[in-house]
This record gives sequence, C-alpha cells and structure tokens, in this order.
Amino acid sequence: MFLYKEEYKSKKMIDLKKIKMIIWDLDDTLWEGTLGEKSIHFKQKRVDLIINLSKRGILNSICSKNNYSDAIKIITERGINDYFVFPSINWEPKGKRVFDIIKKCRFNSENVLFIDDNPSNLEEVQFYNTGICVACPEIVSYIEDNLNVLGKDDHDLTRLHQYHLLEKKQQEFELYNSNEEFLFHSKITAQIYNNVLDEFDRLYELMQRTNHLNYTKLRQTKEEFRNCLELCNAEKGYIKVSDKYGDYGIVGFWVIVQKRVLHYVFSCRVLGMGIEQFVYSYLNFPDVPVIDDVSSQLIKDVYVPWVNCDKVERTCHSVELERGRGKVLLKGRCDLNNIVQYLKPYNIINECNYINSLGHDTSLFACTTNIVLSHKLSKERRNKILSSVPMFDCITGVTEMFTSCCDAVILSLSSEYSFGVYRSKTDQEIVIAVGDYFYDMTKEEKWNSYINKEIYTLGYSLSKDSLELFSKRYKKEELLAEDILKNIIYIRDNLPAVTKLILVLGNDQYKSNRKLDFEEEKLQMYLDLNKLILTSFKDRDDISIIDTNDFLHGTNDITDSIMHYVRRIYYNIAQKINCFVK
Repeated sequence: MFLYKEEYKSKKMIDLKKIKMIIWDLDDTLWEGTLGEKSIHFKQKRVDLIINLSKRGILNSICSKNNYSDAIKIITERGINDYFVFPSINWEPKGKRVFDIIKKCRFNSENVLFIDDNPSNLEEVQFYNTGICVACPEIVSYIEDNLNVLGKDDHDLTRLHQYHLLEKKQQEFELYNSNEEFLFHSKITAQIYNNVLDEFDRLYELMQRTNHLNYTKLRQTKEEFRNCLELCNAEKGYIKVSDKYGDYGIVGFWVIVQKRVLHYVFSCRVLGMGIEQFVYSYLNFPDVPVIDDVSSQLIKDVYVPWVNCDKVERTCHSVELERGRGKVLLKGRCDLNNIVQYLKPYNIINECNYINSLGHDTSLFACTTNIVLSHKLSKERRNKILSSVPMFDCITGVTEMFTSCCDAVILSLSSEYSFGVYRSKTDQEIVIAVGDYFYDMTKEEKWNSYINKEIYTLGYSLSKDSLELFSKRYKKEELLAEDILKNIIYIRDNLPAVTKLILVLGNDQYKSNRKLDFEEEKLQMYLDLNKLILTSFKDRDDISIIDTNDFLHGTNDITDSIMHYVRRIYYNIAQKINCFVK
C-alpha cells in the first residue's frame, strides 16, 4: 500500500473552478486492477464521468505505464477512446510526458489536474510541471459530486472537437520541413467582423479565461465590458478562423479607443498560427500594451503571408491611413488582387479585374494593348469604336494611372497572352486585345464556340451578328514581345515623371495542376517576353521589375492556372513592392 502526503488526499487543496484538463493514470485509477496482471474492473460510473467532463468542456488525457495496444483496446471497448486527447501510454517516466501533454494542449500547468495512485509519480510530475494540481484517486468522488463547478455546459463537445483538430494538425506537422511550410499548406482563412455586441458572451469568456495571448489583461465585469463594447468612437472587432482541418470559430477580439488599445485578446487554440500578428498588421501596427508574459511577441512591419482574409467588415471609425503614406495604383488580374492584403497600408487605387454589375469580367483592361488604346483615344472616339467590339465595356476601360499622381503604378503582365490582338481594317492606329489568344474571333468556324461559351467570353453573351460585324472591321495580328515592350515604353513615357513604374513578370517555367491547353506555348511566350523586358529595362531608374520566377521553386507553387500561385508567392511579390515604394 502506498503512503500519500496529506495534500494529495485533501480535496480542499484542489480548486476545481480553474481546472481545464484532467490527465489520468489507468491502473488502479481510471479502473480498478492492473492491466496484464489480473482482471480489471472498469466501472460504468467512471466511463460516465469521462463523458460528463467532456460535456462540461473539460479535456481528458492519459499518462499511464501500459502497453499502448492493450490499454486502447479496453478504452475503445467502453466507447470512450474519442473522449481523450493526446494520450501518452508507454513505459517512459511520467514527468516529462505530462509536460509534453500540457504543452501540446497549450495550457498553463496550474489549470491541469493529474490523478495517479502512485505517490512517486505524483512527486515526479510536480517536479517537471510547476504549479500543476496532483491528487490520488480519492479525488474522483469529489469531482463526481461537484461536476457542475468545472467548466461550463458544452453538450455539443465543441471544445473536445477543437482539440482533436489540434491533435491532427500536430501529427501532420511532422511531415513538413518547416513550420512556415506547414502553415502555408494549412490553408488558414480569417474573417473579421465588427458586430461585437452580438457575440458578447463569447468575447467576455475570451477576456476572462485567456492568458497566453491576452496582451492587455484587462479583466472587466460584464457591465464594464458591455459599456466598453458600446463605445461609439472605438475601433472594435473580432476574428473567426478556419483551416483545412476545421473551424475554430471566434478566436480573438480587440477594442481601440483614440489609439489606446484596451483589449487585444486571442485564444490559445490558434497559438502558433500567427493570427495575433495578422490582426496586428491589419490594424496598422497600433501600440499594444503588453501586460505580464505572453506566448507570442508582436513585431512591427511584419505581415503574415499564410493567412487569407476572405471577409472584412469595418466600422465607420476604422483606422485611417496615415498622411504621407505612398499612393499606388494596381493594374492587373488575380495576381495583384491577391497581394493587396500583404502590402503596407498605402493609399491604393485598385484597377485589378473584377466582375462588374452586369456580370462581366473586366480582365481585358489589364493588358497593355488596351491600356495604350484607352489613353490614345478621346472619350468620344473610344466609346464610338469600342461600343461595336464584342466583350468591351467602355466605362471599365478607363484608367487613372495617367491622371493620378501616384508614387508607383504596379503593372502585372499576366494578361498579355490571354487575349488575341486585332487591328482595324479602316484605321491602322486602332489595335485592340479581345477574345481568346488562341481562338481567332474573325474565323467563322470558331463562332459557335464563342456563342456557346465553350471559349471563355468574360461573361458576355455573343451572337453571330456581332462576330460577323467584328470580322468585317478587324483582322487578327500576331502579338510579338516587341509589341508589348513598345506598349510598356508608351505607358512609362505618359506617366507622371514622379511615378515609378513597377512591372510584375509572369511565370515562364511551370505548368498548372490542371494541365490546360496551350500552357507550353504560353510559357515559352512569357519566357521570351521576360527576357526582352529584363534586358531592355535593366538600366532604367524609372522602371523596376519584379520577376515572379525568382520566387517559384516548382509546380507545387502553381495552382489552377500558370498565372495563379500559392499564397507564399503573392506575399513575396508584395514584400518586393514594399521595398520599392517609399
């Protein structure tokens, strides 16, 4: 028989209100008897306790000296295997194993209770885990009698499911070469909202329970907290996060009043995902007071490339851009749209493609041929000419790059070989880009493919009459790299002298995972174009070049199109822009 210190027996020594996880020994603790030596007796009452603890949001884990397969078999037979997280069942000493369990769950030791029938195990666990609560099995009846003191109602087992997600993530993490590579492949998505009062209970719980990533550690009563969230002159919001492993729900919130950060709080469930730094950059790096220790330091001017924000709701009191910030104009397609979230908080004029109110894709106006055309022609002449051209919308063809005095114009060349080039038969000065590059719109045998939208028509509905009229007025021309170079020189010469032109070159190396038609031909054309541009502009001070190929390492960096990349590439492009723009 073991002799226990009195403190291991004393129920008064354990404050159940602060317990978030119980780590169980198995033999003579969770069940009666020793597995492998004699028959064991696993009372239904203990099985029910594990389930009921989980329904109170209390996590259960195992640290026991047994054969893993034998122990798991018993637990599975009783139907509670899924109620444990990060079980550690082997013959190694328990002190360090308990430490590892707590670290994986991202708890403080003082929020964990370890139960074991062996006093030496309790001593060892206490030695390696300062502040942990330990007790002999006699504590179990006390827990059963005071179950409602622990945690809060969680009949849907939300907390348990979230920690199973964490388990799965940590298992897969071992397959990657670096933490950053793992985070990029996790497909982390964030959504930012400002209706904080609608989520009062969850935000109040975060404020009260979170320590690791609670920077301000301002604990308020419910009334005080509600008054804080009701402040009309405050920047306030919360963030939801999900990834390919599951949905984490609301994981953080902030309240900023007149540039003073009152609350900056995040759940430990997203520790290591960079969410707190992502929000920090989103808020333009405010001065966050850090009270006591936190598990992640905030760093100014550092952006988080692996978090994709697909929804933002800002209040009317959102943080304004500082005076003196650079003004940049973005002209391109998806590649530039995807870098916006990683740019410094410039004053941005975004002329990237989008789907307009008529359901039309505006990609035509990202290519240099049409940029030049829109600038050369007067508004009246442009409208008259383009109104008869299929897939053209005169309004969206207007650009501000020549009239807005920007610090920089960021021009992506990813559209250049997407569209065919046609010259007017009656006015040789009129050259337009329209239709698919590889499918001649003036050839009658291609018309049905355009009409039936077997060829991408940017959302426009085309008719035989419109195509026939177009073929009478225009003839297709080959688009040479030299033509694009002339277009770029024209654009540069007509921009304000103070405006830097930054060219973003497209991929010229790797096919997409969809293996679309003509990818080899396009890659070769972009290779020739990129070589010409790099050679022609190497000594120009008013033109800077970002070669996307410098960041590409293989086909895994390309997604569903040769010009669509994984987020790491967009982040790298944005960082290069941040270096060029003062």
